Amino acid sequence: MLSPVVIVAFILAGLFFGSQFIPQKFCPDFDTKPYNLSMIIGIIIATFITAAFSLIESQISGNVPKIELGVTEVLLCIGAGVIWSLGNFFILSAISKIGISRTFPIVNLVIVVTFFAGTIFLGELESINYVITLLLIFGIASVLVGSFFTSKATSKEERVTRDVKGGVVAALYSIIFFGLYNVPILISLRTETWSAYLAVFFLSLGALIGVIIFGLIWLRKRYLELWYQAKKKYHLLAITGGILWGLGQLFATITMTYIGVAIGAPLIQGFVIVVGAVWGLVVFKELRDIPLSKQRKARIVLLVGCGFALIGSLVMGYIASLLY
Repeated sequence: MLSPVVIVAFILAGLFFGSQFIPQKFCPDFDTKPYNLSMIIGIIIATFITAAFSLIESQISGNVPKIELGVTEVLLCIGAGVIWSLGNFFILSAISKIGISRTFPIVNLVIVVTFFAGTIFLGELESINYVITLLLIFGIASVLVGSFFTSKATSKEERVTRDVKGGVVAALYSIIFFGLYNVPILISLRTETWSAYLAVFFLSLGALIGVIIFGLIWLRKRYLELWYQAKKKYHLLAITGGILWGLGQLFATITMTYIGVAIGAPLIQGFVIVVGAVWGLVVFKELRDIPLSKQRKARIVLLVGCGFALIGSLVMGYIASLLY
């Protein structure tokens, strides 16, 4: 039986991660690369506040072990942030070459990488029977199928492709880094003097370092120029998006401390796909961009995709309830 903490954390992670791109829809003239710099600022704000409250609560209650800022734990989480920023760098490169609708079905393969990362580097799922193995394969496959269908239903047609091979390679690199960055975080959380709140805060500092370094490598001086030239409203929206991502990462980390990366990542991702599709369909009416003659088919494809994603998430949740 899953702990209520895990259930609540998983749901909140899905809601926040699934909503993180909403502010970006209102920033049509804000280049994605400098947008991410403002987004990181939002992540730092959210994670600093939650970490501060965690430290204050631990001092007041006295019911938790003394929190210590261990050098090893800090460096692990900062390193995780740099790894995440590398994944972010490559996904932006992929989008610039082959577009969003071609990139995200590839990037959602990240749940396969996280599965193997959890089993290889963290020793998760060491003794499971063949029935659970088959359920794991079915659950992960369902999430991937759901990702494919929802991306096809809600994305605008993109005919201009700058570099197919380069874009696919960049997308594959991104899933490696996105699939690995949670590993050092969970390693750091194996000590009782560390908390998910502190881990995600130092992750955000590492992400800031990485985003600045890789942004300057990519665009050089133009990177900061684009950032300074953006409207204040766009910066505030990007910061809001960062707050959503930071809270999503916090609750995802809490979830994975209980049930691991191998199960936690696919569980959350399936729900994220459904939340994102609901935002796109209900709030932003993304299917209006599709000709009327094709809208009915697009709705069916979207519902099928959401169905597969939700089934995959439920299966992973069921497996977690059996094992944890």
